[in-house]
Amino acid sequence: MTKYIGLWAGMLGALSLLTAQATTINVALDKNVTLSGVFGSTSVAEATLTDGLFLTEQTQWNVGSVWWDENSQPSVGNSLIINLGGTCTINSFTAQVDNNDTYRLEYWDLTSSSWQTAWDIPSVGGWGLMTRSQELEKAITTTDLRFYATGGDMLYSACEIQALGNTVPEGGCTLVLLGGALSMVGWFGSKNR
Repeated sequence: MTKYIGLWAGMLGALSLLTAQATTINVALDKNVTLSGVFGSTSVAEATLTDGLFLTEQTQWNVGSVWWDENSQPSVGNSLIINLGGTCTINSFTAQVDNNDTYRLEYWDLTSSSWQTAWDIPSVGGWGLMTRSQELEKAITTTDLRFYATGGDMLYSACEIQALGNTVPEGGCTLVLLGGALSMVGWFGSKNR
């Protein structure tokens, strides 16, 4: 009877892990954001960038967003970093940013220990804050994201940045899978005696 309990416990652990991995979530939701540079005096808190909420499309660029003016501070080079709080695999991004500017979203490459481009966010038609999304050709695995402007009228803003994917299980989840596998090996071994 004990061997069946171990087998079922292992199988349930593996099943719960697989179910969690199959669910795509916003891995940037409510994660820590660090601003670097000089930002507008009426900027909202940086936490709004990862709160999961979008403003109405075409909201004025400097209302309810984190914004900066590189006309008055051209050499500062503003950026923001989102710490994902662990290792995540990302399949797509969504950002709500000023319509007539271009931006870059980079990820920290764990293999090369360097920033790599994940998405060059294009300008779009319309006016004010506009949402755009990008599916990645190949999933990326990272712990941090970096966002900054690359061109436009030098009046930049961002309201929301989302990264859709999954968290990568830590060692404890691996132990659950290993335990389940060992339980199954033990059970099959006892059946063949």
